[in-house]
Amino acid sequence: MRFLTSGGLATAVHWSLMWLLMQFGMNATPATAVGAGAGAVTNYLMQYYHTFKCQTAHTTVIPDYLKVVLVGWVANILLFYLLYSFLLNNAAWAQLLTTALVTLLNFTLYHKVVFHERE
Repeated sequence: MRFLTSGGLATAVHWSLMWLLMQFGMNATPATAVGAGAGAVTNYLMQYYHTFKCQTAHTTVIPDYLKVVLVGWVANILLFYLLYSFLLNNAAWAQLLTTALVTLLNFTLYHKVVFHERE
């Protein structure tokens, strides 16, 4: 539940910024890329402190987090682009489905690669 709460806040930041940028005329694909970056910062802080209550130093966790975020960020852009351009032609629905798929990917990678117990 903490993962969903933390991710939900990060998603709200992502979507809000994406929507705002689109209102100012930015194309949907770069807008989601910028929004995802802002969401990633929010997400790191929430996952580190709230979800996983990580005790490992940021200097150890951040490099792994950045690798996973890069994978999620690229997956978000590619999935959104494919869904928006070829299947749905609706930014909100394309982002909703993209977010669901990337959430599953992120949870698995955060749990196994980033916020796990280290020896």
